[in-house]
Amino acid sequence: ETPARCYTRTAAASRICEVHFAYQIINLVISIKLEGLSQPEMIGHHVMAAALALEARRAGLFQWYSLYFLAVSEISTIPLCIMAWFEQFPRFLELHWAMRIIDTVSQFTFAGLFVFFRIFAWAYLSKDFWLDSIALIRQKRHHSLPAILMFQSVNVLLSVLQLYWLSLIVEGALKLGS
Repeated sequence: ETPARCYTRTAAASRICEVHFAYQIINLVISIKLEGLSQPEMIGHHVMAAALALEARRAGLFQWYSLYFLAVSEISTIPLCIMAWFEQFPRFLELHWAMRIIDTVSQFTFAGLFVFFRIFAWAYLSKDFWLDSIALIRQKRHHSLPAILMFQSVNVLLSVLQLYWLSLIVEGALKLGS
């Protein structure tokens, strides 16, 4: 039986899709404009996340999952933004000894939140997403097969991207430790 959550629309999830779409478009522009942020994987991430948010909002497809993938998983972005601030404006690290502590705490906080939300919880919810999306296809209970295939493809690509970013975090931690 296909879970009702596959096409359950909620005002909160719809709003999250709208906000996330705008957020990804803004980040796409920033990634293109700012030196050091215009890597292909960043641009691809923003385009794929925006496309998912738009389709989830438009069709109501997988809005239940959008609560996690478009909102909760972004919690690691908060300390990442602090890290990016200090990276873009290193002179702030010299203003006061507390700035270096804030930077270091944000690095460790980011790594911990990333591993929990973008690796473990992401994998757990991706498994459920795949079971649900496959059930929709098998039971022919979907509005658009291409839309479901897009969600599945983007889930694979973003999951691989999470693992790539994890490798960068581990590499950075190893450099810190040596």
